[in-house]
Amino acid sequence: MASPIWKDYSVDLGTTDGQAFTIYDKADNTGNVIYSGKAYLKPGASHVYVKVNDICADYLHQLIAASFGAASDVENYDTSVPVSHAFSLYVGATKKADWVFYLNWEYKDGSTDKVNATANVPITGRIQQGMKAPLSCLVLGGTQQVTVNHSGTQSSIYVGPAPFNLYSRAASTDTFLNMAVYGGASVSYKVVPKCHRYALYYVNEVGGVDVLLLEGKCRVTDSYNRKTYKQSYDNGDARNRGTVNYNNDITRAWELHTGWLTDVEAGRMRHLLGSTLVFLCDCDDDNTLHPVTILNGDCPEKNHKDGMIEYGINVELARDMVRR
Repeated sequence: MASPIWKDYSVDLGTTDGQAFTIYDKADNTGNVIYSGKAYLKPGASHVYVKVNDICADYLHQLIAASFGAASDVENYDTSVPVSHAFSLYVGATKKADWVFYLNWEYKDGSTDKVNATANVPITGRIQQGMKAPLSCLVLGGTQQVTVNHSGTQSSIYVGPAPFNLYSRAASTDTFLNMAVYGGASVSYKVVPKCHRYALYYVNEVGGVDVLLLEGKCRVTDSYNRKTYKQSYDNGDARNRGTVNYNNDITRAWELHTGWLTDVEAGRMRHLLGSTLVFLCDCDDDNTLHPVTILNGDCPEKNHKDGMIEYGINVELARDMVRR
């Protein structure tokens, strides 16, 4: 069975208190062990249960994070780590259960029970020339035919096994880019000329990868925590310079602005601002991805019909920077 990762899923291990069990990253015990431990009877209970979605959540998180490491192009396409994964639980050599979890935090029953569905919820659906457009396919199964349309030039590739994330780079002449799973859903992007420096790639609530091109003003700031010590000053020796700055801890932060959003676009901002996996794309530096943490504490939704709204997004580089 397939289930979103937010939904509690418990496995009955029987009546033995302190029952040992093992969870594998496949539907059988030929996969890697992701957890091995013991479960105990709760007071008044006759059976031992283990809630497995909490155990698998961290593993799924790491899988989807690894997908952002696919930096090279193979015929303009990147395939990476799936948006869902199969697991199994064994007691000794006996399988107790197997299941599939989606990296889904939407808190809606049935939100991923779709055939040939995509997990993309792009906020604006806009990218610029040279950027990669993501397609996240949720369909369970083997190899899937994906049709890619670059401004009227259409081609098909076969990708699998599904589910998967796939990226196609917008060419310098593109005005739109569409990707569709054969017989299923599709995702479309409007491609604009290259004139913006930053974009954010992130995992949305339903486990897919999306991108937001930042079309408002953006600013980067480095903050320094300087560590120093005092020594004697010698006018004839540059090494004895008085105060010595021996270490700087650097915090790099960006103040980003979305550009003007419609009511519908503003309603999708929760997918970005609530994400725990966000990467800043520097379009002026070969579309390099930097892991960042969003600092915004809330996500106000647009609640009036007149005009449009612009969001300010504050992010901080997740990687430590030190200069000695």
